[in-house]
Amino acid sequence: MENKGYSKLAYILCALFLGSFGIHSFIAKKPIQGILFILTTIIGWLTVALIIGGVILFIEGIVIIIQIIMAASKPSDQYGNIK
Repeated sequence: MENKGYSKLAYILCALFLGSFGIHSFIAKKPIQGILFILTTIIGWLTVALIIGGVILFIEGIVIIIQIIMAASKPSDQYGNIK
């Protein structure tokens, strides 16, 4: 049996603990989104001394929380995978 989905638990845990590095996006086979998370984190930390860096990191955190909620609300198959 071919498994095309990805683990719901792994996605949520990676988003929760490694979300700013975009690891959860790579798990979901969205490498461009993962790279954007990495770049946003780098830009945010480089400009954290300015007000804009904190705002960027805050918005990124909100996006990650939304992604966690969306993944948690998706139905999973008998193996705990979502598509």
